[in-house]
Amino acid sequence: MKYQEEVYAKKMHKKLRKHFKSKAFKISIKGAGVHWECIVQRNEFSCIVNCFDDPEYYTDFMHQEEPVATSRINDSDQTIAAVDNWLTNASINVLHENFPFVDQHKRDFIRLRKEVMVSIPEIENAIHSEIEHHIADIYNLNFSKGNRACYLSFYGKNKFPDARFTWDECVLFEYQVDNSSIFANVLKKWIYDNAKPSVMRKNFPWLQIGELADYYEKGKPVEGEFVKSWQGIENFYEHSSFSCSAEVENFIKTMRDYGYDKTLRAGQSLWTLMLSRSRRYGLEPHQPYIAFDFSEQGIKVYCKFESNECSFIHPCIELNAKINNLLKRLESIPVS
Repeated sequence: MKYQEEVYAKKMHKKLRKHFKSKAFKISIKGAGVHWECIVQRNEFSCIVNCFDDPEYYTDFMHQEEPVATSRINDSDQTIAAVDNWLTNASINVLHENFPFVDQHKRDFIRLRKEVMVSIPEIENAIHSEIEHHIADIYNLNFSKGNRACYLSFYGKNKFPDARFTWDECVLFEYQVDNSSIFANVLKKWIYDNAKPSVMRKNFPWLQIGELADYYEKGKPVEGEFVKSWQGIENFYEHSSFSCSAEVENFIKTMRDYGYDKTLRAGQSLWTLMLSRSRRYGLEPHQPYIAFDFSEQGIKVYCKFESNECSFIHPCIELNAKINNLLKRLESIPVS
C-alpha cells in the first residue's frame, strides 16, 4: 500500500534534484509507510525535509548533524527556497530575515516576551521567564513567581498561543493571547501582584474563571480539585450509554451526598471508576485506591491499601455499609 506521505516525498525529491543541479549538493530520500524524508547536504550543512499528509513539510536545518533551526509549512517551493538559503549562506540571521516561517513559534515567543517586558518593565527582574524547548518545533513560554505561573504554547495550526494561568500548578483560567499589551496586564496582576481570583474577575471581566478558583481563594485548593474531579466523572457517566448507567449515576450521586467528593479524587480508567487520595491525576503504583467495575450483575470492588489488596462483588450498584467503611478508610489516608 502506498501512502500519501510517500507520494509527497517523491515529488519533493524530484523537485530538489531539479533545483540543486550542482554536484556540490548530495540529495537522497528514505522512508517507509507514513514516515518519509528528503535529505539535502552540502559540506557540513544539511537539511532534512520530513513530508506529511496535507501536504506539510517539516524541515530541520542542520550544521554538523545538529539542528540549528526548524520550519513547518504547506508550501514545497518555499521549503526548497529556505533549504537553498541555508545551504548557500550558512547564516541563521539571513535565514530568519528571509523566511518568517523558520523558527516561527520560537521567534513569536521571543517577540512576545520582549513586548511584555517593554510594556511593564518592573516585572522583568521580579518574575522568572524562560522559553522552553520540548522537541522539534514545539516551544513553551513560561512566566513564574512563587506558586503562581503562566504557561504559553501553540496548539495545532492556531495563529495565537494559549496561555494557562496556574496557582500551585493547577490551571485556574486560560485564554488565547492575541494582544501583548493586554496579556502583560493580566500577567502582572496574576503573578507580580499576586491578585486573588475575585480581583482578576473584577479587573478582567472577560476572563472565564471557574469555580475551582474560588476554592483556592478560600484556602481549600485540594477540596476544590476533588470536587471538580467528581463533576468530570458525573459528566463522563452521564454521556456514556450502557445498560446500568442510571444506577451508576445514582451511586455516584449518593457518594457525593455523603461528602466524599470533598475528600476523595474521582477518576476513571476506561469504564472503571477510580477513587483515591491523589492530589493530581495519574495514580502512582504506591498510592492506595478503590476501583469499581459496573455491570448488570452488580458492582465489583477492588481495593488497594499499602501492600494489601482485596476484591469482592456486590449484586446491587449501591452504597452499602461495607463499601462505605472502605471509603472512610480511604479518606483517612493523607493526600499525596
